[in-house]
Amino acid sequence: MSDIVIAEKCLQPCKTERGEEAKLHPLVVLNISDHWTRTKAQSETKAPKNVFGALLGKDEGRCLEIINSFEVRTFDKDGNVLFNEEYLQQREMQFKEVFPELDLIGWYGTGTTDITINDCAIQSSFASTHGAPIFLKLDPNGGECSSKLPITLWESAINENRIRPIKWILVSEESERIGIDHITRLSTKAGLTTKESEAAKQIRSTNSAISMLTSRVQMIQHYLESVKEGILPMNDQILRESNKLCQLLVRLRPSEYDPAFETQESDVYGAVTLARMTEMCGVLGQLVQKVNVLHSEKNVMPISAKKSGLGISDVSFI
Repeated sequence: MSDIVIAEKCLQPCKTERGEEAKLHPLVVLNISDHWTRTKAQSETKAPKNVFGALLGKDEGRCLEIINSFEVRTFDKDGNVLFNEEYLQQREMQFKEVFPELDLIGWYGTGTTDITINDCAIQSSFASTHGAPIFLKLDPNGGECSSKLPITLWESAINENRIRPIKWILVSEESERIGIDHITRLSTKAGLTTKESEAAKQIRSTNSAISMLTSRVQMIQHYLESVKEGILPMNDQILRESNKLCQLLVRLRPSEYDPAFETQESDVYGAVTLARMTEMCGVLGQLVQKVNVLHSEKNVMPISAKKSGLGISDVSFI
C-alpha cells in the first residue's frame, strides 16, 4: 500500500484513546517555539514554512513522557516533506550518548491542529523505521482556544493505518521550573503595542540617551562656531553654561581609571599565564613518565650490553 493511500486513510482518526495522559515537559514546547521563531525571522516571506523535529522521552507501556526534542533536516519529494534519515540517525546517536535513558519516540511539526495528508505521510514513513511514533503538532498562531497551549498529540493505532489522539498534561521538574522562571523574567513581555526583552529595552534606552547627548553637544558646537564667525550674537548665559560643560570634562581625568584598567589587564594576563603553566605542567608530567620508563629499561638491560659499553641512547625500544 502506497504512502498516499495510507495517508488518506490516516485522515480518519480512531476514536479510542490511551487510558493515561501523556506527560509533556515545557522544554519541548520551548524548543519547538524557538525553532519556529528562528525560521520565521530568517524567512523572506511573511508565511514561514512549517518546522519539523524529533521527540525524545520514555514510552514504557501505558506511561508516555516527552522530555526533550531536536531539529531535523527535511527535503521535499513529490510535494511532501520527508525527513533526512541519515541526519536523524546521527543526531539520535549523539543524544543517546548524552542522555542514554531517553529514546526516540516520535516527531513534531508545526501548523494548524488539523491532520493533513503530509502529516500522515511522514507518520507512516517514520513508523516504518521507528515502530509506532508519537506525533506532536504545535499551532504557532495560537489555535482557536487561547486558554490552553495549541498542541495536539497523536499516535499510530496498533494494526491499523490510522492515528488516534492522546490526552496530555504539562509536567515539569524543579530544575525546569527554575530555568523557565529565569527565561520568563528575561524574555519578551507582551505589551499593548511592542514586544521587547529587558536587555533590548535597556540597550535602546542607553542608545537614546547617547544620541540625545551627541545632538545637544553638536548644537552647542554649532552655536559657538556661529558666534565666532559673527553669524549669531553672543549670549553670555549660554557661554557660561558651555564653559561649565567643558570644565566637567577636565574633572574626568583618565588617570583615575588607569588603576582599574591595569588591575583588569593583570587579571587577564594572570589567567592566561595560569593556563599556559597548567599546559606546561602536563607536558612536564609526560616527560617525567618517559624518563622513568627509560630509567626502568636501563635497570633491566642485559649484562652483555652493559659490558659492551652500550649506553641507553644506543638501545632501541619497541
